[in-house]
Amino acid sequence: MSLETGRYLIHHGDKVVSRSFIEDRSFNPKRIDLLEPSDREITWIIEKTDDGYILHNRGAPTAHIDNNVFALLIEQGLATKWTIEAVSQHGKDGYMYAPRS
Repeated sequence: MSLETGRYLIHHGDKVVSRSFIEDRSFNPKRIDLLEPSDREITWIIEKTDDGYILHNRGAPTAHIDNNVFALLIEQGLATKWTIEAVSQHGKDGYMYAPRS
């Protein structure tokens, strides 16, 4: 089953996957981390393309850099195309994502 373009919440266990709300003021790529749940709903835009998905967090597309995920504030054209696959052992809403090779 494939996902359609839309807003999604991404969790890893009890943690929320997102950029931190406290970041430096540079335009450097911002690391995506596991955060404690908060009152703020952190939605992702998952954009379905012809050859994969682009994952956007807090308005910025993401890229796979040095085996980590970062949000790109500038050079957004370098965003990674991701594959997203259902993982049935994690329930009907269980998915995993990986950079396309």
